[in-house]
Amino acid sequence: MSGRRHRAGLVACALLVALTGCGRAGTATPPAHWVTPSAAPSAASRVDSCLPSAGAHRLAGTGPTAVLLGKGAKGVLLTPDQGRGICQWLSFGRLLVGRGYHVLIWDPGSDPVAEAGVLVDRLKAAGAKRVALMGAGAGADISIFLTAGGKPGIGGLVWLSGNETLAATGEPVEPKVKQLKVPVLFVASRADFNGAAVLAGRLHDLLPTAQQQKVLAIPGDQRGVALLTGPYRDRVLPILFDDLSHWTSTG
Repeated sequence: MSGRRHRAGLVACALLVALTGCGRAGTATPPAHWVTPSAAPSAASRVDSCLPSAGAHRLAGTGPTAVLLGKGAKGVLLTPDQGRGICQWLSFGRLLVGRGYHVLIWDPGSDPVAEAGVLVDRLKAAGAKRVALMGAGAGADISIFLTAGGKPGIGGLVWLSGNETLAATGEPVEPKVKQLKVPVLFVASRADFNGAAVLAGRLHDLLPTAQQQKVLAIPGDQRGVALLTGPYRDRVLPILFDDLSHWTSTG
């Protein structure tokens, strides 16, 4: 009987090791939630991890973290999805620079629509005459809200896998779409887990000038920037580059 009790005690101890640790009497490993997590990296440090050594510079001054690439009169403001940041767009931004665009990429803060408006002005102050907006996920919604407010100098916007509401406030996107007066290219995957292709069609039908707009629904389930870099990029990019050329033309 004593042997059974001894074995039972060993089994109980093994289970305690798996759950909390089994040591001397009166000691136990603290639960994981007692451990103070290390601070998340700042937006600036995330940018440092992907910013190229040349060809881009961080904008000085207060406001959200932002980087400027290229030069010239054809501007593009790239807004990332929620929680993704500048690094999500950097490779594509450099591709745009190679095609002659003046690109600003940024990390949205607590008031993203107002911040985006300020950065459009910063891009124009740096030499851009006309600006196109491109947003992924939550960034697409920010672009719609800014453009619906009548921000001058915006020639069009590219919507990549946007949402029904603005992440920062929960405001619905549909009423803002009805106010748009610039062309929009909606891009989404048919198998998008969030139903972005269906939403794109619905938003398109709400536009006051629908004949000037396009919806591009592609196979697969890619979202956001991946729509421009994934297996169907050869379908998307020619249309996108053609639109950008028209929207940022200063002629």
